[in-house]
Formats: sequence, C-alpha cells, structure tokens
Amino acid sequence: MISYSINQSALGATQFAIDQIANNIANANTPGYHRRQVLLTSRPDVIVGGRSIGTGVQIGTVRGIRDKILENSLSQALGDLASINQQASLERQIEPLFSSGAGSLYDRFGSLFGEMAKLSTNPNQASQRNLVINQGAQLANQLRFVGQQLENVKVNARYQLQQEVTDLNFKLNEVIEIQKQIRLNSSGIPSNELIDHRDRLVNEIAEIIDVNRNEQVQGGLGLVIGGGALQIGEVPVKFSVTTGPSGDAQLMIGEKGQPIVPRGGRLGALLEVHNNTVNQYKGKLTQLASSIVRNFDQTHAEGVGVAGGFSILTSQRGVTDPTATLSQSGLPFDIAAGDLYITVTGLGGDRRTSKVSYDPKTQSLNDLAANISGIDNLQAVVDPQSKQLKLIAAPGHTFDFTGRLETVPGLSSFTGTAAPKLSGEYLGKTNQNIRVAISGSGTVGVTNGLAAEVFDASGNLLAKVNIGEGYESGKPLEILDGVKLEFGPGSVNTGDEFTTPLVATVDSGKLLSAIGLNSFFQGKDIFDLNVNADLVANPDRLATSKSGEVSDTRNLKRMLELKDLPVVDGKNSFEQYLSGITAEIGSSVRAASNMQIQMEGLMNRFEAERDSYSGVDLNEEMINLTKFQRSYEASVRTLSSIDKMYDDLLGILR
Repeated sequence: MISYSINQSALGATQFAIDQIANNIANANTPGYHRRQVLLTSRPDVIVGGRSIGTGVQIGTVRGIRDKILENSLSQALGDLASINQQASLERQIEPLFSSGAGSLYDRFGSLFGEMAKLSTNPNQASQRNLVINQGAQLANQLRFVGQQLENVKVNARYQLQQEVTDLNFKLNEVIEIQKQIRLNSSGIPSNELIDHRDRLVNEIAEIIDVNRNEQVQGGLGLVIGGGALQIGEVPVKFSVTTGPSGDAQLMIGEKGQPIVPRGGRLGALLEVHNNTVNQYKGKLTQLASSIVRNFDQTHAEGVGVAGGFSILTSQRGVTDPTATLSQSGLPFDIAAGDLYITVTGLGGDRRTSKVSYDPKTQSLNDLAANISGIDNLQAVVDPQSKQLKLIAAPGHTFDFTGRLETVPGLSSFTGTAAPKLSGEYLGKTNQNIRVAISGSGTVGVTNGLAAEVFDASGNLLAKVNIGEGYESGKPLEILDGVKLEFGPGSVNTGDEFTTPLVATVDSGKLLSAIGLNSFFQGKDIFDLNVNADLVANPDRLATSKSGEVSDTRNLKRMLELKDLPVVDGKNSFEQYLSGITAEIGSSVRAASNMQIQMEGLMNRFEAERDSYSGVDLNEEMINLTKFQRSYEASVRTLSSIDKMYDDLLGILR
C-alpha cells in the first residue's frame, strides 16, 4: 500500500505544480506580478521490516520570487521620476510667461519704447501721446497677467498637494488592511497575491512621497516616508497639509502635527514649487516691475507735459498712517533722506524754486505736507480718507518738479533798481546754491568797473562778469554751466546780492516715485499696477518736457534712456534682466527634461532587472510544464503497473 501512497502524493504534487505553472502563464502580463515557484520536499521515511523507506513527496511552499533590495530600488526610482515629472510639468507652465513672442513682456517693452521714440521725433502729435500711454497700459497689463499666472501655479500646486495627501492617506490605509490579512493568514505563510498587491501600493505611495522599505520576517513591513520611520501597524497614521507663518505649505504627520520634509515623489516637487520656485520667479518679476515703475515714475515726475505745470495734484500712493514715519507707512518703495526742489510759477511767468528737505526715518507724511506748505503760494494737505498727499497752488500759480532755473531770484538783499534775471539751462552734475554779489556801485552798462561775482556755498569765486561800461543791459551773460545772467537798466550797489539754487538732481531721495506724485504708473504691486488714470484722462499731462513747450522733449529722452541703463539691479537693463529670467527658467526646464530621461532609463533598467528575476518567462514555464507533465505521466504508469501486479497476485491467490 505504500506504493499507492507514494504515487498518489506524486500525482497530487505534480498536479499542484502544473496548476501553479498555469497561474504564472495566465499572469505573464499582469503588472507587478511575481512569478510563483513550487518547492517540493520528500515525506518522512518509515521503517518497514527493519529498513527505512521513503513515503513520497509533499508540497513544501509556494515562493514568490522577489528581490527585496531590487523592489526597494525600483520604488525609489519611481518616486524620483514622479518628482522630476511633477517639477518639470509645473516649470513648463512658468516658462512661457517669460518667453518672447507677440504679447509677451519683451513685446510690450519694445512697443512702449518704440512709441516713445516716435513721439520724440513728432512731439506735436497728440495721437502719438495716446499711443505711448496705451503701450504703457499694455505693459502694466502683461506684468499683472504674468504675476497672476504665477499665483495660479501656486494655488494649483496647493490644491494638488491636498489631493495627493488625501490619496496618500487612502493608500496607507489600504496597506494597513493588507498587512492585517497577511498576519491573519492561518497557514502562517504570507499570501503571495497579497504581497504583490502591497508592492503595487507601496510603489504608488513612492510616486507620491519618497519611501524606503524595511521588510521583515513573516511579511512584516516598515516604511521610511519623507525621512521619518513609519511602522505599518493596526492604527493608520494620517498626513495633512497646513500653512506656516510665512505662508509656506507644510506637510505634517500624526495627530500632533510633526512636520516632515519630503525628499521625493510628487509631494516633494509640489512643496518645492509652491514654497520656493514660484516665489523665486514672483520675486524676480516683482523686482523687474518695481524697477520699471520706480524709474519711469521718478523720471516722469521730474518733467511736465504740454499742459504745463499743476494747479492741483494728488499723489497716487497713500500711506497706512500719515502720522507714522515715511519709512514705516506702507509705501512700496524705500525713500532715502534727501532734498526735493519744487518750482512755483506766478501769473507773469516768474519762477521760484524752493528746496524741501526730508528724512523718512523721522518725518511723517503730515510733516512733509507742513514743510511743503512753507513754500510761498503752495499748500499741501493729507486726505484723511485716502491718506494721499495733495498739493494745491495759489490762484494764478502753478507748480512742477522740473528743477528749472529761477527766472527772478529773491531780491530781499538787493537795493539797486536794475532787476537781475536768470535764463538758460543748468548743465552741471551736482546741486549747488550760488551767490551773486555786486562789486562796485553805479549804473548798469555805464559805470566803469561794475561787476557781478558768482560764489559757491563755500565762498569760492566761480565767475566774474562785467555789467558796467561796455555791457548792454538785458544781454544774457553765461556765468556757469549753461546758466546765464542779465541785468535790466538801472543801478546796482556794492553789497547787493542774491542766492539761487542750481538743480541737477530734483529729488535725491526718490520721494516723488514712492508717493506717486506726477507718476506714469499707479498701484503698489504687480497685482494692481496700471498707468496713471490722470494720464489716460488727459494725455497732455504726459511729461515729455522740462518746460511745457511742445518741441521740448528733454524729459521724454530721459525716459527713453531708461531702456539701456542698468536700472534693475545696478547691473542690468529691463530687457537684460528679463532675459536672465528667461534663460534661468529655460535652463531649469532643460535640466528637468534631461533628468527625466536619465530617471526613465534608470527605472526601465530596474524594471528589466525585476522582470528578469521575478517576471514570468514563458519559455521557462513551458520547460517546467513539460517536466511536471512527464513526472505526472510516469506516476500514472507506475500506478498502472502496481495495479496490474496486484491483479496478477490476486489471480494466483484465487
């Protein structure tokens, strides 16, 4: 009877092995399937007639062919590839925002400066002023658009972060449930199908966040997720997304909210883009926009349009508190301590230029208004609602910030009857106050030796011109750097003198652009940036000149010069800085694309190695199938022979 038992065990074992081979063949194309290998062992021997004899074969176990190190390497490669794919996808959304082409920032810059150049050659064309203002508005629109699109990338990244965390928690719960089933397996042998399912889930988790496996005996599993160890137990550990003090997104683990920093997976890339990449390019865009606004506004403020000076003017940028110091009042640009020169023109066209000194660390907007109100025929007030500065000229007067020469200086120390006048344009590079003193007494153009001496603030003699015998009254005489002086008919006396400012820099601390007086743009940041509404309503206010004359394009040329000046960071022009941003994001996208290719190659190599080791080889399975088929057939023939032997034996006995 032992022979029957032995062959029955052989038939059962080979049938089981054939069934497992059939299962391998059926799952040859199933993703994540690890081929099964049947391990057969001999049954224990028995003693018959004092001798040991075998009792047949038994199924030892069904082993899933897995390489734990290779599985872990594949999971890490999947996570790295998912991370670089996610990063590349988001950076490709940023790249077009800084590229050239129709409607781009490059196009808007070129169009604005192009229309300004046309206006400089045809300053009398009112329609051309409209085109300049329109192109300025288009540039502001594009800056706002790029800023909003960057913000959208950040918002979408935050939304996707939450979705990925929800998916991560769901998959971790699935892994925990599978682990429970593995531990409850009554045979004590982990289920290969469950382990395959767990492998697939861990790989899916690895694509969300970086994972390292710690596989233990009897199917146990530990995971190192985002740099923190996580033992897969009965109670699920949940991840969440919160907002940090600076507005950054933070990934938290557990009920107490322990922060972790993913190094890979889509979560790692999303956090990097949300917290750093978008902010980096928003910062660069903000610096570019701020430089544009600051330089255009400052240059524009120091000129006038063909409409001439202002009778009333309101700043475009208010403060948070008019009693706080200017440095703490919420203005978008820094202000340095400096001097502001304001020119007031009277009914007869006589100009007086006055200096207002300011210090943003000690003075408020109210203090500034009080100081400006100290200028004759000019009043400054702060609107209590908008907290903006408003300047109002006396009836019949206008004011501007051109820093032009005074036509008639203050003559409180002048006793003669020959009225002095100034003309020309100061071409010097620095601000200075000059004092003009009369040497000698007598009649202008008649008395011999009569002269006007020009001194600087330190008392150094700069020039001396004859206004006595041989001088023609009313004739302008150049005294210094393009400044001319003339005296009308009449008398002068020794000791007669007057002082007048010569202005090269109108606003040394850039107060005008900070508060937005006579500005080209309005708004405090890229999200509310636009062209000054006063210019849109009255294009004749476009400050192309220093005098208000149509043919005078000196200030327009100063704005045109901004195109090539290193005004952004002291090193680059607007377009050079923009080109740097374009090159940087382009380089980053190319690097990500190259990394994608490398990571795809690495992942494919790991998958090929896994498939080579763990996958189903149909040729090998057919060989095994043939081997077990022959074993099965041999066992059947053995049983048939035993049956015949017993039949013959029973026949003899009968």
